[in-house]
Amino acid sequence: MRWHEKLWGIEFRSSADGEKMLLGSIWHGTKIISYDGEPTRALVFCTRKAARAWCRNKMNAYKGQEGVCRKWRFRPIRVIETVTPYANG
Repeated sequence: MRWHEKLWGIEFRSSADGEKMLLGSIWHGTKIISYDGEPTRALVFCTRKAARAWCRNKMNAYKGQEGVCRKWRFRPIRVIETVTPYANG
């Protein structure tokens, strides 16, 4: 049995014409040790308000920086997380 949950993810662009990407758990600020090919869980929020606040804080933090970081853009997007239970059997 599967279930789906509508959440808010964060879309990242490195510049106005840059490629879009869904941000993963590395942006939570914790050190993640991973191996090649390991999927990274998306950075998600339950409400649009919380996702927008995260985006605003990140853009403000990078606004005063020199170089490429100040062109970074973040925006909330609707995502659907699908959960599939797995049981050994």
